[in-house]
Amino acid sequence: MLCSLRYLLSWYYQLSLHRMILRVALVFATFYCFIIIQLKAQECSYPLGMNDGVITDSQLSASSVDRETSSAQHARLNQTSGDKTWCAKSLTRNPQLRINLIYPTLINKLAISGRKQEYVSGLTIDIKSTPDANYTSYNQGRVITIPPIVDTGISYIDLDPVIYAYGLLFTIVEHVGGAQCMGVELYGCYLTKGRVKYYDIQDGNDNHFRDYNYNGSRITQNSTTYLSNGVGKLVDGILGSSKPSSILSNEWIGWSSEKVSNPDLVFAFATEQIFYQVYIHCLISYPFTLFRSANISFSNDKTNWTKPATYYANKSSTITSDAFFITFKLHNQTGRYIKFRLTYSKANTWMGLSEVWFMATHVNGKHA
Repeated sequence: MLCSLRYLLSWYYQLSLHRMILRVALVFATFYCFIIIQLKAQECSYPLGMNDGVITDSQLSASSVDRETSSAQHARLNQTSGDKTWCAKSLTRNPQLRINLIYPTLINKLAISGRKQEYVSGLTIDIKSTPDANYTSYNQGRVITIPPIVDTGISYIDLDPVIYAYGLLFTIVEHVGGAQCMGVELYGCYLTKGRVKYYDIQDGNDNHFRDYNYNGSRITQNSTTYLSNGVGKLVDGILGSSKPSSILSNEWIGWSSEKVSNPDLVFAFATEQIFYQVYIHCLISYPFTLFRSANISFSNDKTNWTKPATYYANKSSTITSDAFFITFKLHNQTGRYIKFRLTYSKANTWMGLSEVWFMATHVNGKHA
């Protein structure tokens, strides 16, 4: 009897211990998931200003408006005035809403609303890749299907691939109800391409692939030109295109493996930064191939660098263009300087870049 009691007590103790361990593990897992979600939201997934007015009325326009109380300026999520959404005139075919973002912006999610039983069910997006560029189709003009919106409800749409643009043009191609009405919020982040103080690189190896916009010093050694203490093509906000004409029109900086062994790029900021992500605009149209990897390190004095971390470049299967961004998460690393050493994917090849943009903030919490 005594042995049985001891066995039962031992069994109960072990069960209680297991329960306690399980509870601790669940608490830790919940906390961990919360932290990861918070970091991802902090990195690049916040409202860009349609709802709160950061995107001003002057940045909004429409090809068709039903009446003054449903103008483009009412195309804001949770709008409380007028008709509470933008509505096009009755029977208008494929009305358009234009949003001028002014700055280079990453958009990775949309929130779409309607007016009661009248809402958008399908739309296409065109994007402006530079301030002066014409609009071009996003994702080859494929229709984005909007889940049903009930009353004043909201549908959220994740964008894959993400959009990098100075402006958006929404075209309604399908709708439910008599009127074509829509409110929208954009989610993502404004990029810090304009906050780079300077960058140092080895210049391109061909007259068509040099950084002619660079405003710093140029020093040539052993047939290689080194650029320092200036800014140029890599942060001018102008994306090179994949058209054959662009390859010969100084839109890209290119390096040949026969002339430059693993080019180095060093970007400097005025103050110490927390780095969340970097976006590298690449081309895989002849003669360029995608670089194999980037060895990335950080410094506060440009002398003592952290141990390089290797990031491998892979093109997503959802990307259809030959010109696209490679995104690397930088895991909140800090520094005033960030250095990239790019490696070639194979021998006797070229790599080409047109932009390098950062998502970063000052260490004191202010935007970069």
